[in-house]
Amino acid sequence: MTQFDDPRLREMYGDGFLKLPHGKTAQDVTEDYLRGLYNFTVQKLEQELGSAVRTMPMEVWMTYPAIWSVKATEATKAAAKAAGFGSRPSDTFNMTTEPEAAALVAMKPHLGLEAIDPVQVCCPSPVNTFVYK
Repeated sequence: MTQFDDPRLREMYGDGFLKLPHGKTAQDVTEDYLRGLYNFTVQKLEQELGSAVRTMPMEVWMTYPAIWSVKATEATKAAAKAAGFGSRPSDTFNMTTEPEAAALVAMKPHLGLEAIDPVQVCCPSPVNTFVYK
């Protein structure tokens, strides 16, 4: 327990709540979850669009809290890559902070045809946005 943990969770679920499975790290658990998400997504796309999905480039954006450390961000990136995101030659995998993503989504509908796309502007930033090919 830390100062920010809700003690009611322990009361409701006991001491085993949110413990890592034996022999697994947090990155392992994250990778397992993301692998399931990746496989589910590819399966659903194939159901909807057919086997052509296998050769279509996939652009994936994952957000992370702005307060995360570089270490936490890099561990999440590694887990996502190991899970399959960005694994095909034509795929791209991108990470950006949640506030940055929210701002981009909020601005996008208000752009005219000749406006600069905020997503294209944000991507090259080496500080807060990671783009992996």
